[in-house]
Amino acid sequence: MTLSYFYKKAFTIDEAYDILKENSGTQFEPSLVKVMLIIRSDLEKIYGKKND
Repeated sequence: MTLSYFYKKAFTIDEAYDILKENSGTQFEPSLVKVMLIIRSDLEKIYGKKND
């Protein structure tokens, strides 16, 4: 979601997390969303906070 393609613009990190939360239980597995939210700061350190 946070990568740009020629046919779509990338979402910001905050937008991507909002989408994960909004679609938890329908499009995304709730237990995985919960883990992603818990480790968000670690992921941002590893991958760098991009496209803010």
